[in-house]
Amino acid sequence: MKQHKILAILPALIPSTLVGIVKPLLNLDRASQIKFKVSLNSKYVKNDIDKYDVIVFCRNCEATDLELLYYARSKGKKIIYELDDNLFDISIDSELGKYHRFPGRLYTVKRFFELSDLVHVYSKPMLNLASNYNANVKKINSYFDFNLIKSNVTKRTNNKIKIVYATARKDNDELSKIFEKALMNIMEKYEENIEIFTFGEIPSILKNKPNIFKLNYIKDYNKFISFFSEQNFDIGLAPLNNDLFHRSKTNNKFREYGACEIAGIYSNIDVYSDCVEHYESGILVENTEQDWTNAISDLIENEKLRSDIIHNAKNQVQEKFSFESSQAMWKESILQLFEMHPQIKEFNFIGNFKVLLVVDKQNYYDVDSRINAFYEAAIFSNMKYDIIFLEHLLNNPNLIINYNISIFFFEKISDYNKSSISYMKFNKPVILDFKVFDEWFVKDLNSNIKKVSSSKITNIPSDKYDNLFLEIKNFSGNFENKRYTVEELFLLLNGTSLYSHLINIQNNEKDEMKKMIYSMPEQIEKNTMNFYSLDSPVIKWISVIEENALIGHVKKISLITKFYKKIERKFIVKLTPFVNRYKRINNKMDVFLLIFKINITKKYK
Repeated sequence: MKQHKILAILPALIPSTLVGIVKPLLNLDRASQIKFKVSLNSKYVKNDIDKYDVIVFCRNCEATDLELLYYARSKGKKIIYELDDNLFDISIDSELGKYHRFPGRLYTVKRFFELSDLVHVYSKPMLNLASNYNANVKKINSYFDFNLIKSNVTKRTNNKIKIVYATARKDNDELSKIFEKALMNIMEKYEENIEIFTFGEIPSILKNKPNIFKLNYIKDYNKFISFFSEQNFDIGLAPLNNDLFHRSKTNNKFREYGACEIAGIYSNIDVYSDCVEHYESGILVENTEQDWTNAISDLIENEKLRSDIIHNAKNQVQEKFSFESSQAMWKESILQLFEMHPQIKEFNFIGNFKVLLVVDKQNYYDVDSRINAFYEAAIFSNMKYDIIFLEHLLNNPNLIINYNISIFFFEKISDYNKSSISYMKFNKPVILDFKVFDEWFVKDLNSNIKKVSSSKITNIPSDKYDNLFLEIKNFSGNFENKRYTVEELFLLLNGTSLYSHLINIQNNEKDEMKKMIYSMPEQIEKNTMNFYSLDSPVIKWISVIEENALIGHVKKISLITKFYKKIERKFIVKLTPFVNRYKRINNKMDVFLLIFKINITKKYK
C-alpha cells in the first residue's frame, strides 16, 4: 500500500473522533503505512489541505467546515466523511438537539454526504439515510481497544451483586426512565444483596434509597475505560428507545460491557439485536417494567448465566470488534478512494458573499417573516449583507453592482409589476421573493420578466414551508401585544398550557380566539419541527444563494420566486404544501432561470 498522506479535520477531540478516527489512523502512521495529521477546523487549515491526499471529516457541521469541504473538493482531494449519530432526528427538547438540528448545520451535514467520495456510518438507519445522497456509503463496525483494560482489578469489599448504568447524560435522562421502575422492584426484592451505580444522575424515584451510588463522569475516554474495567461490575444496563435516532446509534455498550466482563441487559432494538445472542452473550428485553425486572432478577439469581454471558460476550467482542479490524477497514477504505475517478469542482462558499436586501417601505412588516429566514442563514454562514428600501435603490441604481447577489422582497406579484424596478435591467444575479401567490398576475409577471431578462417564466415556484406567524392579542402575563413567530412562542410558553391565558377577551372575539388557541399547539409543533428540518426556509435560502451566486461574476440573471397560496389569515397562517423540482435552462441569451415545477398536494380554501 502506497504511503498516502491523510489529514483529519475534526470539530473537537471527543470520543467519537478519538475512537473512530484518531486512534486507528495514528496507529497506521506509527506502522509507517500512512502519513497522518490531525487539525481542528479553522480557516487556517486550507494550507494543510494542499499538502495531503485524503481529507477525513467526522461530525463536522459548522459553516467553517462547509467552506473547508468546498475547498478540498475544488482541489480534487479524496474525502471521507464519518458520522456516528443521526443528527437529522435528534430530539429538539434539549439544547444539544437544537444545536445539531439548526437548519444550517443540517444543510452542512447533507452537503458532506453529497460531496464526499466515501461516507462511513455505523448503523442500518444511517446507511439508508446517507445512501439517499451518496452511492458510496459504507457501514462499518467500531472496535474496543483491550489495551485500555488494566490487569489489576479492584478487590471486592463484599459479596453484593454490582449493577451499573454507564452514561454521560446528566440532567433529564429520558433513557433511565425505561428501567427505573424495574430497579425499584429489584431494590425491594434484593435490597441486602445488591449495589447500584450510575455515572449519570440518579433517577429521581431512586434518590435517597440505600445502596445506590453516583460515580463521577470521566470525560477522558481512555481513563474512563481503565477505571470502569477495574470496578468488578456484574450487571450492566443498556436502555435505548425504539425510535429512529436511537436505532441509528452504535453498539457501544455491548462492546464496553463485553470487554469489561459485565453481563449486559439491552433494549431489543436492532442496535443490539444485530450483535447480542439472546441469553448467550446478553439479554434482550422489551422496554417494559416486567421485562427489565425479570432480566435483572435472572442475572442476580443465576451466577452461571452471568458467567456464561460474560465469557461469550468477551469472546465475541475480541473476534468481531478488535482494534486490528478497524485498522484493516481504514486501509481498505483508503485503497477504495484511489480506485474512484477524481472529482474536481469549484464551489463558492456563501460566507464570502455580499448580499443586498431590497424591501418596499410600504410592506416591510408584511414580508418580515421571509426576511427572518434569510437572517438565520446569514448569521450561520457569516454572510455579509445590507438592507435598503426600494426607493433608495431607485435613486441610486448603481448600488447593486457592489454585491454578489440582490434579493427583492415583495408581498405580492402585483406590487412588483407596479414598481419601477420591474423595468430595470441587472448585470448581477437577482432573487425576486413574493409572499403571496396570486395567479391572476402571472401573465403580467411574465411580461415584466421579459423586459428584465428576455426570457419567460414557465412555472411559478413555491417554498414548501415558511415561518408561521401568529397574532397574539389580549393575553395576560408575559405576553406582549406583538407578533410572535411560532419558534418564539414555543420557547416563551415552554410547554405551559395556552388555555390558562384565555382571559380579557371581548365576547364577540371569544369563539374565534378559542378556535385559534385550540389549534395552536398542533401548529406550533408542526412549524417548530419544520424549522429544525431539511425543509426549513433557512436551508432554502442557503442553497438558493449558493447556486445563483456561482454566476455572480458575469452578466446573467437568475430569478427565483417563492409564493404562498392566497388564504385566510385572520388569526393563523396556513401553508400550502408544495413539492418543488427544478432544472437549469441555458438559452441563446445565456440567461439562467431556475424553473420550478409545482405539484400541489393540497389546496386550502
